[in-house]
Amino acid sequence: MSFKRDGDDSSQLNVLKKRRVADLLASYIPEDEALLLKNGSYACTVCHHRPVFNTIDMLSVHRTGKKHLGGLQRYYGKKLEHKNEIQKRRHFDFVRAEDAGEKPPPGPAPLLVQTKRITQNALLKSAPYNSCCSNKKVVANSRNVYDPHSGPSTTTGLNVPLDTQPGPSQPHTSLHSPPTGPCSSPTDEIPPNKNNSRHKKKGEEKFRKEIADPERERNMEHYLQLKSSGWIPDGTGKWVKDENVEFDSDEEEPPALPPS
Repeated sequence: MSFKRDGDDSSQLNVLKKRRVADLLASYIPEDEALLLKNGSYACTVCHHRPVFNTIDMLSVHRTGKKHLGGLQRYYGKKLEHKNEIQKRRHFDFVRAEDAGEKPPPGPAPLLVQTKRITQNALLKSAPYNSCCSNKKVVANSRNVYDPHSGPSTTTGLNVPLDTQPGPSQPHTSLHSPPTGPCSSPTDEIPPNKNNSRHKKKGEEKFRKEIADPERERNMEHYLQLKSSGWIPDGTGKWVKDENVEFDSDEEEPPALPPS
């Protein structure tokens, strides 16, 4: 059985290809040499007349021109002079504060400056394309069920005494400190949550029933086989041929469900 791909330049495959190309081009453009405008266009910050381009491809072509390369030398020359001037003034202020016996003022945090610069000069309109799908991490419930083999739980129980204002003769107790006194048993300290354990057992039993049901599995395999063969449901419980798929045979009815 043969299939033909129907679509134009706005198909999902071409959209992903264009997005991947844009991501690769944006990764080679320094963030301080271009600017993303509000309307989605890109402006070159190296050239003095600030040319505007609709796509990042046109910006990449502009960056290979002679005018841009000439302006690039002047741009980085002025940037280096500005950086040296800032260092000279900071050194002068530091020496003057040392002579006067004052504490020099702290400068801005490097991480904050870097984050602000990345936020202002970001070129990508969306998150970078990644063909790998990351697995979602399962978040555990905040109320953990007590396991006698793993020791006491670290979550806060209902019957755990917590002294928020310790007196002079009573030391401050934390949640991680070992209990003292007659209630030293972990079973007496944190009782097991019966509701959570009951719901957990019901969910496991339901999941096992769904897996162990052969009829459901056969129906799912038959459904996937029909979809991959070019048949689509019409909404009334019947299957019809897809107009965009070519069939080798002239069969008018889909293959029936094989017997068990």
